[in-house]
Amino acid sequence: MKTKPFLVVLLLLVLALGVSAQNFTQKVTAFVQPIIQVVWPDQELDFGNLSMGVNETTTMQIKVYSNIAYSIVLETEVPYLTEYDVNVNIYGRKTLKEPIKVSINNGVDWKNVTNSLVLVSNAPPSVTEDIYDLKYQQILTFPDDQVLTEGLIYKTDIVLFVTPAI
Repeated sequence: MKTKPFLVVLLLLVLALGVSAQNFTQKVTAFVQPIIQVVWPDQELDFGNLSMGVNETTTMQIKVYSNIAYSIVLETEVPYLTEYDVNVNIYGRKTLKEPIKVSINNGVDWKNVTNSLVLVSNAPPSVTEDIYDLKYQQILTFPDDQVLTEGLIYKTDIVLFVTPAI
């Protein structure tokens, strides 16, 4: 007669342990989407009227929000300011002697622009935005750049890519 209550207690104990084990084995999971968001003002950077010596653009602030590592790469077909005819929308052949320089820290450090230039490599994820103060510099030399045609526009097209570093 003692075995029946013992079996009932044993059965209740097994059920309680089974429920407890189930409660401890449940997991909560979530998938976090990688995010890169870039914010920059809608403006063009302009040297204005070039003069002999160092010429700089104003600063453009670029903000990057990212929960993954990323890189910033500058790409251009021509790293020099090149004559541009606005009447027919084509580039000419004359360029300035010095390549454009670029800075992402408001002119503290400068790099010569190349066809493909890594500005930021594997920036770590951040809980706040990363701010880059972008500006360009052009040195007008004498007498090399003196032969350029006055009144023409000199420009180049530059593209910045912010990409995940994966």
